[in-house]
Amino acid sequence: MLTTLEGHHLRACVLGQFWLIRQLERRGAGLDPIALFGVVEGTFVTVVDQLGRSGFPLTELRCFADTAVRLTAAGREPVSADEVIRIVGYQFGEHVDVADIEARRAVPVRRAVIGTAVRRLRLTLHDVDNLLRRGESLASQWGFAATTYHPGPLTACYLRVAEARWASRQSRRSRHTQLGRVL
Repeated sequence: MLTTLEGHHLRACVLGQFWLIRQLERRGAGLDPIALFGVVEGTFVTVVDQLGRSGFPLTELRCFADTAVRLTAAGREPVSADEVIRIVGYQFGEHVDVADIEARRAVPVRRAVIGTAVRRLRLTLHDVDNLLRRGESLASQWGFAATTYHPGPLTACYLRVAEARWASRQSRRSRHTQLGRVL
């Protein structure tokens, strides 16, 4: 179980749980940009490492960026494909200028990369939680203070319903992908 308000907020963003995002923002999630950046950065570093270990080819970066743009298009902070390409390329060691992204768009772009990578790597809910716990742990090690949070009964119930819906969608996508490979 995640232990910080920022971790729960990032999880809701990654899984597209808009009602939960609003509920957590009412409780103060996202108000402290430093704490939110710490959890997002810790998770971002972990997910980029997993992408690298999975053999993610940089030739597919444009497709990855387009997916990130589609995932964030309906949200309050849409990102551009150029921002995603530059930030991921930079993490993979390419010489790219990311100073303008770092200054003003660090959290939304990293959050988009995390959400896209979760889908690309086909992570289960358990894997997503482990990824976010690792992000919380890294943020704590780096000195970012996050807000301790344990969901109440109504939020916990909504979390279970949203998790079941997300898992169902993922399994349907997985079956279609596997069926396409067989055909």
